[in-house]
Amino acid sequence: CYEHIQKEHGEGFKHYCRFCNRGFNIKAMLQVHERSHTGEKPFPCPFCDMGFQTNRTGGVIYVEGILIPLLKKKM
Repeated sequence: CYEHIQKEHGEGFKHYCRFCNRGFNIKAMLQVHERSHTGEKPFPCPFCDMGFQTNRTGGVIYVEGILIPLLKKKM
């Protein structure tokens, strides 16, 4: 956990949560973490009005309880 890394390995973090002071070296990870405090869900579902804290779906999405694999768009 982050307290162990900071205490035992003496490594500081570049970015800190403004709500709980948890440290992160990757700014994007801090942004995702801070959404757990704010409840912000900036990524809308393409099928309904639900929102998500990250844009990661693992290639699948649940729609009304049904698992639907997402196809990658061809460029």
